[in-house]
Amino acid sequence: MWGFTPLSMLVATAVETSGSIEARQFRQIQVPSKHLIIGHATTISIGFLILLPIGALVARYRTLNPFWFNIHYFIQTLAALLIIIGFALGVRSKKDAYDPGRGNSNIHNGLGIALFVIYIVQFGLGLVIHYIKPSAPPNARYHRPLQNYAHGFVGIVIIGLAFYQVRTGYKIEWPMWTGTLAPNGVQIAWGVFLGVSCALYAVGLVLLPRQWRNENLPKDAATEMPLMQVNERASA
Repeated sequence: MWGFTPLSMLVATAVETSGSIEARQFRQIQVPSKHLIIGHATTISIGFLILLPIGALVARYRTLNPFWFNIHYFIQTLAALLIIIGFALGVRSKKDAYDPGRGNSNIHNGLGIALFVIYIVQFGLGLVIHYIKPSAPPNARYHRPLQNYAHGFVGIVIIGLAFYQVRTGYKIEWPMWTGTLAPNGVQIAWGVFLGVSCALYAVGLVLLPRQWRNENLPKDAATEMPLMQVNERASA
């Protein structure tokens, strides 16, 4: 079992020199702590694959729960904490990793940085929308400002990229630095989370017309009237 410090070792590579004669080249590599890798994978997966989709679904089914925003805000804040911790663990593990034969740059690293930056911007946009509340243009068909639509769209893109990013993690990074394949259960769990998230969000799109009708009502009516009365008034 590895500790929390990187492990240095010699790796031999077979090289054909002349005909069927093979020689071995040795190179010094440094493997990051397995605890760091597991910690990074766990926190990032919980944040991106579990909490973010749940938060998005809470927002998608908002017309069924008048307290949806408080739940959404709590879940997204918890997700942000785990994602920041996971990102920091990932940066530390990559700092400890060194293999001159393969290099440290691959799609997992580049996409991970881009995804983290986009997510931080998305989280900030959510705070702006809630606390500053920029208004929609006067001639807009719906009362919802464009930045609200952008927030929802970017959120979907982030979740989609996150699923792909986690897949590159257990398909590329885990075998590269541990020397073993990820357990089959990881692939199964990834597929289940993806399928359930997509299915529930697709079903929630049915509620969009109801949501738009409620947003077109006067603000006091939409917030003070019971949900059933709001819908009856909107359809009248």
